[in-house]
Amino acid sequence: MRGRTFLARCWEERTPGYANLLLFPLSFLYEMAVRIRNYLYDRGHLPTYRLPCPVISIGNLTVGGTGKTPLTVMVARIVKEAGYLPAIISRGYKGKGEKGVNIVAAEEEILLPPSVAGDEPALMASKLRGIPVLTGHDRVKVGEIAVKTFSPDCLICDDTFQHRRLHRDLDILLIRAKHPFGNGRLLPAGPLREPKEAMNRANVIIFTLKGEEPFPTFTDLPTPNFIARLEAKDLFIPSTGESRPLSFLAGKRVCAFAGIAEPASFARTLREQGAEPVSFLPFPDHYPYTTKDMKKIEAIAEEARADIICTTEKDAVRISDFPHFVLRTEMKIRKGKDRFTELILSTIRTWKRYH
Repeated sequence: MRGRTFLARCWEERTPGYANLLLFPLSFLYEMAVRIRNYLYDRGHLPTYRLPCPVISIGNLTVGGTGKTPLTVMVARIVKEAGYLPAIISRGYKGKGEKGVNIVAAEEEILLPPSVAGDEPALMASKLRGIPVLTGHDRVKVGEIAVKTFSPDCLICDDTFQHRRLHRDLDILLIRAKHPFGNGRLLPAGPLREPKEAMNRANVIIFTLKGEEPFPTFTDLPTPNFIARLEAKDLFIPSTGESRPLSFLAGKRVCAFAGIAEPASFARTLREQGAEPVSFLPFPDHYPYTTKDMKKIEAIAEEARADIICTTEKDAVRISDFPHFVLRTEMKIRKGKDRFTELILSTIRTWKRYH
């Protein structure tokens, strides 16, 4: 976590002088490469590939968590509830099968473990039974196989805003409402993957909030925009299938742990539900938990006299038969849900009308 903390300080402009000297030149070179690449795509010098299926892309401008996976789940449910079959494609970051093409889930069956599929695809497969989930670095190839194998009514592409090789019919960009661009610099001196003007490519912008963060006010945005909040839903025990309402957390002494992009946000969410995190263990993002780790966590919980042990959904998919509590969350559009739903479904209807 030290490297992550150091970069977080850099990206919030609380950096020592030597870090600026080291990171700014690298950031400049990275920005030049990104601008040249975007110029070549904008002018048609680099090709884009259209799939025989409408494509909905979900992505962001910064590294770290902005809610792409929860929004992908929400969009998939909107499509399925309207009577269409979506298929989800993702890179499968940190999964062993990232370089190939992998079918993570088909119909009601999950075919690959998180170690191969990657954390996010495995989580989506567990939450979206009956919806195909595929992974691979080459999203064009993955999309072709998804269309050939499952004949979906649309493809929902997780984390593809920068994957410009794939043509998309609807480009959804997620931006954190709080500190949306960090210090405004590109990697590695800042959190931006692309210059801020890249947001002009988006068809829809969603500003994401976590927990009880206040609603922001945005003006002068030509693109349709919405505000979404990642909210706690309930508690779940994977090993038994039991669930508890959020009220169960009130007054509970909790030993919490999380290996996500922003682990502190998980502790904050527990407090917002009335829990008392008596011990909190942050792990690196995508951390591969071992039996030894779990025994250590349980020992710390016992020493702290915690009533329960709790983690995130993304962490729980990496732990076989997790016998403790998982805080389940869901993304909700706050203001304009019907309009957002219509944008999604009209993309599919329009494509079908002309193809």
